[in-house]
Amino acid sequence: MKFNLFRKRKKEKQEEEPVQLTSENQYMIDDPLFVGFPDVETQYEMYNFMMRYTMPGESIIDFGAGRGDLYGWLTTQGRGADKYTGIEMNPVMISAGKLKYPGIDLRLSNWKDAVFIGKHDWGINAFSITANYEPGIELTPIERLAETIENMMRFVNYGVCIGLLLIEEEGYINYSVKDVIEFCEANNFSYILDKSFNDSIINLVILKK
Repeated sequence: MKFNLFRKRKKEKQEEEPVQLTSENQYMIDDPLFVGFPDVETQYEMYNFMMRYTMPGESIIDFGAGRGDLYGWLTTQGRGADKYTGIEMNPVMISAGKLKYPGIDLRLSNWKDAVFIGKHDWGINAFSITANYEPGIELTPIERLAETIENMMRFVNYGVCIGLLLIEEEGYINYSVKDVIEFCEANNFSYILDKSFNDSIINLVILKK
């Protein structure tokens, strides 16, 4: 299956005030393009791919959660959405998510600075690591991956699942399978590199020792 997963999100002014739902911004609640997916079917297929190593009943912390659509997927699977916490740095996304999913646990924070969110079984980063939200910070892709893993591991019991982009896409960070494997081997990680979805992405699963 080929699709443009990483079509750019519509840019919104980052306001601290909650979003008020109107006919003009309804797309922020409903449109999969607002969070980078061409359609809901593709979005849910991607979540199924990212979550295949987790089990029903296990708690999830979603790093770079957007409006929390992984929470919506969990509810369709009967997988205990009450055990979900989403971390998102964009307040517009937070507001849209709370309108779409009343009762969702979405918290405004950069995952590097997140505190007091408690331990969860698994950490999920569904490709947020590939979006270059901090262009002024000069890190190589592998340095960025190392920093992300270190921060995510603070909050999990079992491990992390991280979606990585393999192809070049303007405005996004792409990875080499060879570099990722060398990095994991050098750090003696217990890991799975899942390339079964398509040739453009991988799911890097790192188990906590």
